[in-house]
Amino acid sequence: MATESLLDLFQPTTLIQTLKYQADTDADWWDQRHIDAMVRVCEYIAVTYPEFYKQIQPIHQQFLNKEASTHEL
Repeated sequence: MATESLLDLFQPTTLIQTLKYQADTDADWWDQRHIDAMVRVCEYIAVTYPEFYKQIQPIHQQFLNKEASTHEL
């Protein structure tokens, strides 16, 4: 899949830092596509770099259970 090919360009530490940064953002809304992207990157790390997964497991769980915000454009 194209997403995995793109993610292969980044070091696992960069992906982890990005996930942590995004998870801690003060944004008051998340579109479903943003949630899906976070979950996809977490799953990519789980499969490709399982030795790093423990660092982002709480974030993965957070976004597996997160619901999209309702907001008007």
